[in-house]
Amino acid sequence: MKPLFKKTGEKASIDLLTAWHPNFRNKKLLPDTKTVRTNFFINLVSITTVVVLGLFIALREIKLADFKHDLAIKESDIAAANAPSEKAKADFKNYAGEEQRFKTAYELVEHPFRFSDFVTHMGTILPKGVKINRVDFRGVGQTMNVSGNVRGLDASSSDIASNFIKLLQSDLVLSKDFSTITLTNLGRDVAQGNMSLELVFTFKALPTVPAKK
Repeated sequence: MKPLFKKTGEKASIDLLTAWHPNFRNKKLLPDTKTVRTNFFINLVSITTVVVLGLFIALREIKLADFKHDLAIKESDIAAANAPSEKAKADFKNYAGEEQRFKTAYELVEHPFRFSDFVTHMGTILPKGVKINRVDFRGVGQTMNVSGNVRGLDASSSDIASNFIKLLQSDLVLSKDFSTITLTNLGRDVAQGNMSLELVFTFKALPTVPAKK
């Protein structure tokens, strides 16, 4: 069965409803209808960055100020603590000096040794041909060095030196103050025509110094 022909008027109305036409819109020329613009986000990010950086610098300055404050307090505490320490050191130094002077004075008063008596006694027992050139006395309790010479360079000069040492070691007056008397050097001085000798006098132990109250 052949299809029925439609009326011309109906076809025309259908064609009008489904008619096609090209899209001539230029999107670049159309207005921006976006709810939030891109520039807004860029500005927001920039402002946020500046604010965060400012807060970071502010916090850093606050911490630095706190650190300086704490450091000043610590330095003040150290200075306050050092004052008594420095005073104690000064007092101890003064005390040590006073103690040394006290010991020296005590030795001069209490110890029986007198340097002037020693020199006088050495002059009385000095054998002929023996000469004392120098006496190094640094205080009671320390070794005393005595240097001299024996006239001549022959064997008799060596005998005189040996006998002189034995005389010193057996002397009763010297034995009260010295524990040992030792010959440390005996040499020939050809230019002077004699024999040089060096002696060491070792003091006996000092009496105990009473404690200072």
